[in-house]
Amino acid sequence: MRKRFYLIIGIIVIVYSCNGFNKGSKTFVKSIKLPNDIRIDWYVYGSMSGTGPDYLQINNDEKEPFFTSFCLSDIRFQSDSLYISLWKGMYELDKDRLRNINVSVDTLGQIWNRADHRIDRLRRRNVDIKQPHFVDVFCEKSGCE
Repeated sequence: MRKRFYLIIGIIVIVYSCNGFNKGSKTFVKSIKLPNDIRIDWYVYGSMSGTGPDYLQINNDEKEPFFTSFCLSDIRFQSDSLYISLWKGMYELDKDRLRNINVSVDTLGQIWNRADHRIDRLRRRNVDIKQPHFVDVFCEKSGCE
């Protein structure tokens, strides 16, 4: 009887951790400002497993995110270009949704700047990660703060 109870609980935890019931709440990793009051948000959906994809979305766009990847390392905006760094080359990008913005994707990012590591650093700084924010916790080398 007890084994069955633990088995059922274990299955529920596994299914829930894989976002089986719903996507959960957004956890914001970083936001960047663009001209004309446009903001791009980098977020993940909360899950117990921490293996969900990263999303990039324009703040005033009701559609799905324009970028999805499991390997996002950093985003930044300079002049008229959005720079997206990955630590592996796997991603989906809808460039048609980014009007007048050049997009450059590189695979020079570091794994220690992925979302789960940044979220830990943001929590240590007491940043509200349930809301868009402009706090950047980029780290140059492994083992930072």
